[in-house]
Amino acid sequence: MEFDVAFWQGLAATVITEVAVLLLIAPRLKIKDRPWRLVATAIISSMFAMPYVWFVVPLAIKEFYLMTILGQAFALASEIVIYKLMLRATWKRVVLLALATSIASFLVGLVLY
Repeated sequence: MEFDVAFWQGLAATVITEVAVLLLIAPRLKIKDRPWRLVATAIISSMFAMPYVWFVVPLAIKEFYLMTILGQAFALASEIVIYKLMLRATWKRVVLLALATSIASFLVGLVLY
């Protein structure tokens, strides 16, 4: 499979997964933002993090496991910041939400690829 095709498929899988997790978990964490805002937050955070994880990190790090760990750490950190900027939630809730979406997205990626 071409790398760029895999990227777009991965981005689609990530957005779908993270939208679903945000819509399911945010209300349980007492995050009261409207669904459209949760969807927009998932799309924006994924579109920010994914190109970096797929295209920048591999240029700097060749060892697969280290690349995966640092790429996921960047994705998590950027999601935390974007969620905090876009959602009306405490830092604790934003971190929990970002952990949930990141773990779900990572696991979906493992299954699909």
